[in-house]
Amino acid sequence: LLISRGPRPVAYVMPDLLARNEQEAREYLSQAGLLILPERKKVNRSSLVGKVIDQEPKPGKKLSPGEEVKLIIGAP
Repeated sequence: LLISRGPRPVAYVMPDLLARNEQEAREYLSQAGLLILPERKKVNRSSLVGKVIDQEPKPGKKLSPGEEVKLIIGAP
C-alpha cells in the first residue's frame, strides 16, 4: 500500500528586481506563476523610467505560484 501526500509544493525565492526593466521583471515573475501588480511612480532621473524602483515582497522571501508581487515602475 502506497499513500501519497500529493505533489510537493513549489516555492520560489523572490529575486532582487531593482533596476531591471519592466518587461524582464514581468517575464521572470510570470514564468514562476506569480501575479504582478504594477504601479507607476514619477521619477526625476530618466535612467529610472521603465525600471523597477521598488518591489514587495522584498528579495529573499519564499513565494508560491499564484501569490501577488507588487512592482513599482519608474514613470516620466
